[in-house]
Amino acid sequence: MSSPRPLHQLLLVTLACLVMSTVGVAQEEEPAQNRPRLINPRQVQPVKPGQWPPRQKAEPAGNIPNLRIINGGRINNVSPEAYLDLERIKRARIPEDIQRQVARLSSEDFSEREDASRALRSSPLPDEVLIAVLEQSVLNAEQRNRMLRVVRWRVRDRPRGAVGIRMSTSRKGVMVTELVPGLPAERVLKVGDQITRINDTEVRSNTDLVGVVQRLLPGTAITMTVLRPKSVKDGDPPANGQPDEMPEERIEVEFQLGSYAKLDNEPEALGLTNPETERRNQTVRAILQRYGVSADLLEGVIVTETGSDANGN
Repeated sequence: MSSPRPLHQLLLVTLACLVMSTVGVAQEEEPAQNRPRLINPRQVQPVKPGQWPPRQKAEPAGNIPNLRIINGGRINNVSPEAYLDLERIKRARIPEDIQRQVARLSSEDFSEREDASRALRSSPLPDEVLIAVLEQSVLNAEQRNRMLRVVRWRVRDRPRGAVGIRMSTSRKGVMVTELVPGLPAERVLKVGDQITRINDTEVRSNTDLVGVVQRLLPGTAITMTVLRPKSVKDGDPPANGQPDEMPEERIEVEFQLGSYAKLDNEPEALGLTNPETERRNQTVRAILQRYGVSADLLEGVIVTETGSDANGN
C-alpha cells in the first residue's frame, strides 16, 4: 500500500485538472467558423528549391460579390470600330519622342512618371497616335494604366471651344437665336444671323456646329461664313415678294473661340444632353473595351456627363 501524497502535491494535481477542464470547455464553445481550416495536402503543389510557388489562377472580376458595374451592359455593347479608326491607328507611326515619354511612364521616380504623363497629355499630335501606343506597343501595367488615363483625358476631358450662342437649325444652316454674354459671339454675330460654314466645314444643323467647335481648343482662331439679313428701306418690297424673307448679305467673321466651361455655367445649359459629350463618352468606352479597364478608370465609364444641349454652343 502506497503512502499518502503530501498536501501540496494534491493541490497541484487538483489545480491542473481544473485548468484542463476549463480549456476543454472553451474549445468546445468556440464557433466552428473561427477554427483554423486544414489544407488538404494533396491540393498543395510541391515547390522545387529556388523556385517561386506556383501562381494560382485569379477568379474573374464578375465572381466578386461586392463589385458591381452600374452600366456594364452598356460598356459591352460599345463597338470599338464604330468610334475608333482602327486602320489609321494600326498604321500610325509613333515618333521617338512619344516612345521616350512612354518609357518614362514606368520610371522608379514618381515625379518623372507624372512629368511623362503631362507631356503626353499636352502633345500636339492627333489622338490616334497616342491610341496607337496602346494598339502597337507591349506595355507593362504601369505604362498601360497611365496611357489609358492620358487617352481618356485627351478624348473626354480636354477643354472645348465655344462660340457663345443659342441656335436653331434653319433652312440655310444654323440661325442665331440668342447671344451668351462674355463669349466671343456677342462681339461678331447678331441674332438672326445664319451660320453656313466654319473654316472649310459646311454647317447644316446644330449638331454639325457643335461637332466642329467643341473638338477645337479654346483660343483657336476660326473663320465663320454668315448670311446676315439686310435692313429693308421703307417702301422696298420684301425679297421674292415673301413677307418672311429678307435680303441677305454674305459675310465672313474671324475670331478666337471661347471656353465651353463658360457656356456650361449658364443655368439654361445645365442638365441637358450634349451630342459632343455623348460622342466623347462613347469613344472612351470603346477605348476601354478594346484596351482594358483598370480600377481607377471605372469611374470614367460609370459617370455620364451632362452639358448644354444641341441648341447652345
